[in-house]
Amino acid sequence: MRRITMLTAAALAALLPAAAFAEFIGAPPPAQVAVAADGQGRWGYTITRVGQTVDPSAAALRNCGPGCRIEATGDATCVAYFESRAGGYWYGVGINKSAQQVEKTALHGCALGAPAGTCRGLKSTCQ
Repeated sequence: MRRITMLTAAALAALLPAAAFAEFIGAPPPAQVAVAADGQGRWGYTITRVGQTVDPSAAALRNCGPGCRIEATGDATCVAYFESRAGGYWYGVGINKSAQQVEKTALHGCALGAPAGTCRGLKSTCQ
């Protein structure tokens, strides 16, 4: 009598590293996002997948330039940046796994200080 052992997806996920499991089931591997800004209009971001040798924070700082600092980092696949230049400079950053949520977060961050209705989206992307 032959014995067949079947692994459920949950059991397989427990045995494999996250990136290997994602590849096994055909899903994109988990991602890390970092966003940097200087508070005066320069900003940069990066989205890296697990297994890439890029440091997300270092890449975001490089993309932003001198005087920038990290504003947000985390496990996410989407990033958004909103700004207002009405009577000053205000901005909001969002990172999330949902395109809709990331825009809401960035808009809310900008709207906390900016005159009503003046925030506009500069970037919203998911990878």
